[in-house]
Amino acid sequence: MIKGISDVRRLPRLGKIRLGEKKKNAAGKEYPSKLDHFNFKDVPWVAEVYDMVDKDGVPCCKELDIMLPVENPDVFFPQGRKAYRTSGLFCACYDMVTALRVRVGKADGTNPKIAKGTILDPEGEAFLKEEGIDDVKVGEMFEMPCLGDRCSFAGNKFCKGIGRFLFMLPKVPRFGCYEISTTSWNGMVSVNSYIHSMRGDEPPYRRISMLPLKLLLVPKKCQVEGKPVTIFHLEIRYDGTTDSLMTFQPGVKALPAPIPAAGMPKKAELDKEIPDDLMPHGGAALERKLGGQPPEDKGPSPAEQARAKLQEKPAPPAPAGEPDRLDDEIEPEPEAKPAEEKKAEPAKDKPKPAAAKSTPRPARF
Repeated sequence: MIKGISDVRRLPRLGKIRLGEKKKNAAGKEYPSKLDHFNFKDVPWVAEVYDMVDKDGVPCCKELDIMLPVENPDVFFPQGRKAYRTSGLFCACYDMVTALRVRVGKADGTNPKIAKGTILDPEGEAFLKEEGIDDVKVGEMFEMPCLGDRCSFAGNKFCKGIGRFLFMLPKVPRFGCYEISTTSWNGMVSVNSYIHSMRGDEPPYRRISMLPLKLLLVPKKCQVEGKPVTIFHLEIRYDGTTDSLMTFQPGVKALPAPIPAAGMPKKAELDKEIPDDLMPHGGAALERKLGGQPPEDKGPSPAEQARAKLQEKPAPPAPAGEPDRLDDEIEPEPEAKPAEEKKAEPAKDKPKPAAAKSTPRPARF
């Protein structure tokens, strides 16, 4: 046995199920758009099991059979405030007290819109100077107090609450866990509340891992900026009776958890993946603010274009008055306004050309 190797256990993370998709506006820029069903683009083998389409042939799966892999909610549903740029995580906070932030220093002139030498993170630099910390290099992470909604990056929606929900799909052939990321306040509150109700308020807690549960994407009408809109958020449901749920008490035999909590994907590992479908412009907006230039979109490869053409299906029209949103926290990229056409000046009266005189044809005898 090799300590640190032979005793390490990890549950495979098989892929990500999305709650929306990225579209392009008239200017060719991508923006996040909500869906009323689960998006299996990254895990096509799941779509083979949950192959549900409506009468128009559009995917419409809104319900999954799931199991929670461990008992600790902080492990299978970590939540925190995070800000991402296209190059990776910029800032994260899990307790609303201490934030872990990357030092970005001063602008180097890469972005022509920001003068060279401009301090890119005034709040972070002010903290380092006040505390007398001078051993943090540009690109390294340091701890500082989380400013919450008072942070300048929160005001621009660069920093927002993100929950990463990890679960198993018992009806899908592969073994491991899947992830759904969400910034929806309603979704996180709904899942947290249901799990808390099932588990109990005080120890000994009732069992919640490896129980047959349903994960749903449900609609909800609410007000966004004073306008009524329909959003879609996550919800968990247990279809058994309360009596059957009470039988899963500590000491009662049940399907054992597949792996200890220590074997689940760590927060740092999850944070490495940029949730580009949840961040403004996929993190490009923050990248520009911090002095960098986001990578150019080279577009799909010829093979991807051919594959997309074969799978292309007409999308149903969006309900009138409903904005394109990934969830109730995402603002869409505004459509580019078409260039105004110049009104044609009325044509001036021109003298009509004189009618051509017709030459009479000679008569035939």
